[in-house]
Amino acid sequence: MRYKRPVQTSAVRLDTEIFEQTATLASTMTGQPETRKVEKWRMLSGVALATTLVSLFATLGASGIWDPPELEVADLSRRIALNLLGAHGLAIEGGDNTVPTQGA
Repeated sequence: MRYKRPVQTSAVRLDTEIFEQTATLASTMTGQPETRKVEKWRMLSGVALATTLVSLFATLGASGIWDPPELEVADLSRRIALNLLGAHGLAIEGGDNTVPTQGA
């Protein structure tokens, strides 16, 4: 006896089509996992960029780039370079060009 393949009825075909349509609809409603990963990456990148910009530029107006202690260190370095290392181009006319000492 020869095996006969069962004939697919229209009800089975309809069930298969409904299942495929439901699966397609569900995947479009929930979003693909890759799309969610990209969206999370973009959101985290935006938050990181905003945090960085706020932390860099929020306090810039309050303190400035060159505070008096930094200017003092820069001036002492210039005077040391001028007198001990021979950098004569760093001399300031009318300014204090002496070598700094521990007492002064």
